[in-house]
Amino acid sequence: MTKDIFEVSLREFIDTTASDSPTPGGGSVSAVVGALGSALVQMVGNLTVGKEKYKDVEGEVKELLDKSSKIMNELKELTRKDIEHFDAFIKVLSMPKDTEEQKQKRSEAIQKTLKEAANTPLSVARLGVEMLLVANRMAEIGSKMVISDAGVAAHLIEASIYSALITVDSNLVLIKDEKFINNVDKEKKELQEKAVHLREKTVEAMRKKMEN
Repeated sequence: MTKDIFEVSLREFIDTTASDSPTPGGGSVSAVVGALGSALVQMVGNLTVGKEKYKDVEGEVKELLDKSSKIMNELKELTRKDIEHFDAFIKVLSMPKDTEEQKQKRSEAIQKTLKEAANTPLSVARLGVEMLLVANRMAEIGSKMVISDAGVAAHLIEASIYSALITVDSNLVLIKDEKFINNVDKEKKELQEKAVHLREKTVEAMRKKMEN
């Protein structure tokens, strides 16, 4: 995708994703889903601030809004990076391989690019866990009128995390550095466990508030 992904219409983004263009792909779409979840959390916060009923928590809500906004912007940047890494990978594949020296340089460049391509969606997953912490607290103190959106956000963010980690896997299968693979696999497991726990906790808080 040659255009800035955040400068095109939603229709164009969806249509391009559905086309034979390799980008945006799974990693960038995962980051966009995470950004949408972050946006929903902000909506809950913005509809809480200024309400007399939630005056006591307004300061904390504003802090949550600031944090979720920063995370959303980071996810936007990672969306762009994911697309850039794919383009970079295609370029290194076209490097010459006529001599042994060229083959070695090409192989090293491929491995470097693959690690970068794996680290980007891994960062998406890390930010997703941070965002779930924000969503959980927003579900506890946000306006009851829109609290269901905190629950929707939690599901979206969890999906973003798991989806991003699939993209990590797609790069790991081509990486030869066993230490790198083991470290990433360990972190992946931790992120998945945290994602499930925080999503469940957030939805529980949402339902509790809806029912009271």
